[in-house]
Amino acid sequence: MKRISLLAVKLALLLFVLIVTNQGFGARLQLIIEEQRVVTTVVFSAIWLCALAAVFAAAFHPSFPVRLAWAIPLSVAGTAAFGYYQVQGAEFFIFDVLNFWTSRHEAGRALEFYSNAIAPSIAVFCVSIAAIVMPSGISYRPNQRVRLASGFLPLLPIVLIALVVLYREGKGSYAMPKQFSPLSLATLAAYKLEAGSFESRNDVHLKPGKPLVRALVMMVDESVRSDFISLEPGNPHTPEWAAEAPTAPTYRTPYCGSWRSGAISSGASLPARPSGNMRRLRASAPSSSTRRQDSSKSTAGCKTT
Repeated sequence: MKRISLLAVKLALLLFVLIVTNQGFGARLQLIIEEQRVVTTVVFSAIWLCALAAVFAAAFHPSFPVRLAWAIPLSVAGTAAFGYYQVQGAEFFIFDVLNFWTSRHEAGRALEFYSNAIAPSIAVFCVSIAAIVMPSGISYRPNQRVRLASGFLPLLPIVLIALVVLYREGKGSYAMPKQFSPLSLATLAAYKLEAGSFESRNDVHLKPGKPLVRALVMMVDESVRSDFISLEPGNPHTPEWAAEAPTAPTYRTPYCGSWRSGAISSGASLPARPSGNMRRLRASAPSSSTRRQDSSKSTAGCKTT
């Protein structure tokens, strides 16, 4: 009776951890089935079945050191996914892992700001460790091959998820098992950071000489789009800009660095005439007729500071 109770407690804790740390599984499965994405459904289901088998293989391994060795990374991965979901209401992807690394110096401020998620995450971590490490109450002695295979089985879902993410070029990890997905993403991110090489910048040998222009005015704003600016004289959209165009030595349309809108910004070099520069900047704003009404592609005009 004691062994049955111990087994029931272990199974209940494992089930609790899997449910709590894997939000979005049911919705994702329902979505890909309704959209009749057969290949995606098969791959998604196969990885999940493999992951469940790997979790139980690690949790029911007869060797305590093996259970402990897998309990730590699986619990850390599940807790990281749980904590991120508590803070952001969504799961993280490979690009988030890279952002975490580049902003790791802000970890202290992040912990202070999101301190309300620390206690639940610690609780989930402790329950996960206990669920995997605690004995099952089942007395069985598998042969050497089975022991060895079950000890290495948790590596399989990590590799499979990493392959899917590579094939999908950074995507494909949505609603994957959180005991393994963060490990796969962290491995890929570490490889990307280690393998990424950048050429060293050469020393600047150019000596400053006579300035090519007397002044340079740079405007940076997503709302200033080059496709809403015309330099044709007398155009109804930006007539003031067109009138001042001959006084601008250069006019450029560089790509905007924002990934949200993909807008193309505009910039111009204006001569050093302080009395007229502010007037030019005010006159360069696109008129109301050129502003888009669609909120997803709005142009609010020129912003200057």
